[in-house]
Amino acid sequence: MKKVWKFCLFSVLGFLMFSFLVQTSQGVPAFARKYETSCQTCHIVYPKLNAFGRVFLNNGYRMSEADEELAKETPIKLGADAWKSVWPQAVWPGDIPRWFPLAISTDFLLTNDPYSEEGNWTEFHFPRQISLLASARMGSIFSYFTNLTLLEHFEFGGLHRIFFQIHPFGESAIFNIKLGGYETRAVPFSGHKSLNYSNFMMNSLGYTLKTLENRQIELGGGHHGGSSFSLGQSQVGIELWGAKGFKHGGIEWAVGVVSGNGLGGGAEHVEGDEDDDHGEEHGETSLSPASVLIKHDNNRDKDIYWRFSLKLGGMSITGKSEEEGEEVPVLKDAENWKDNSIRLGIFGYHGKTPSMVNSEVEKFSRIGFDVDAWYGNLNLFGGAWFAINKGPFTLEEQIYPAEFKSNTFFVQADYVIYPWLIGSLRWEKFKANHLSVWRQQGFELAQGFGGDDITRFVPHISVLFRANVKLVLEAALFPNGEWKKNSRFGLTLAVSF
Repeated sequence: MKKVWKFCLFSVLGFLMFSFLVQTSQGVPAFARKYETSCQTCHIVYPKLNAFGRVFLNNGYRMSEADEELAKETPIKLGADAWKSVWPQAVWPGDIPRWFPLAISTDFLLTNDPYSEEGNWTEFHFPRQISLLASARMGSIFSYFTNLTLLEHFEFGGLHRIFFQIHPFGESAIFNIKLGGYETRAVPFSGHKSLNYSNFMMNSLGYTLKTLENRQIELGGGHHGGSSFSLGQSQVGIELWGAKGFKHGGIEWAVGVVSGNGLGGGAEHVEGDEDDDHGEEHGETSLSPASVLIKHDNNRDKDIYWRFSLKLGGMSITGKSEEEGEEVPVLKDAENWKDNSIRLGIFGYHGKTPSMVNSEVEKFSRIGFDVDAWYGNLNLFGGAWFAINKGPFTLEEQIYPAEFKSNTFFVQADYVIYPWLIGSLRWEKFKANHLSVWRQQGFELAQGFGGDDITRFVPHISVLFRANVKLVLEAALFPNGEWKKNSRFGLTLAVSF
């Protein structure tokens, strides 16, 4: 009986020490069914990838050149291979998965808010979310991924990501094309592939010159006429990316163009001329430019982004050395999280958004770097971006051109205590450098930023009951300033199948 009481006591104390902010975490169990293997073949704790999982991702959801032999599920052929020999006089054959590669992810959340206006507040979110995930490789050239949240806090969650990929060189990952709504590869550490439910501040922090004026720095938010840009939000556009493996490590690159309006929250219907009634006379809808134009972006400018990274040591990022032309073993039977290596990366994102002050545009840029080091059971990683926003600003009821500079940086350590027990601690900070307002030509008025810098600690423990069932204890702690009231505690039971 004493052991039972001790277990209950430590469980309650553990809950009071850890928590989380909402961020959907995702692995795709459909691949476990296809290859009849454990989730831990590719994940340390889902959705955090190990080195082999990153190889699988870089190869467009393929394990290796021998993918057909490794897959236990036989795909349905869309035409015999013999048709390849008579192309272009026939359609090139392909294949699709025999069963629709669908997976379900859900979690049950208990939260505690010690700084609620109503006092200490504990709440059940059972379930917090239910998501459908679908992803597959179709033949040697095409792949896709879809994430649809059916339920989020008992409301429809919406479509978070959906994209289609073309791999022109088949088994080589050197050049690929991505189309759709996706998290850009400018993001150095994806919140969708992190241990944590609290997304990285460098992904979720957003602001505009208008929100600075109101002294409201936002965690999260939209972009382009919504609230404010955040690096980690899904975008609609096209991305070119590639990976070249060495015997140990390799290089990755990406460049893309996106609307910059998330997944289309700025949609606008523009009606045409009233005299254009040709469609009505024939009982049909006219598709002429003068009739109806659907705009999913609320300005004509597009955002651009880029990324380059170099991995030194460890496993090849594509599972093979393209220079030597030989296969490099990447899958370990035990302790497959170990990958002694270091990855160095740089990235940038540049865009424009309609000003929230007047009809002008606001320009912004984010340029940063990241480091991801693995040694034994320890993964130590971090990054930073440096930001600048330029545009109109209201001061003393007058509008002047202005410039705001800031930066954010973090460092995190994940440690594998046992294969089923992983601990983590993150420290991150947003620092507002200065706001400059030009009141007249040649004269600069420099102001200090009117809000506190933001510091946050994120302690975390993941306990794997099974490869697809986990208990997560996590906290998002703001130690001081006006953000202290946003500290949260929580305990989550997550299941994917």
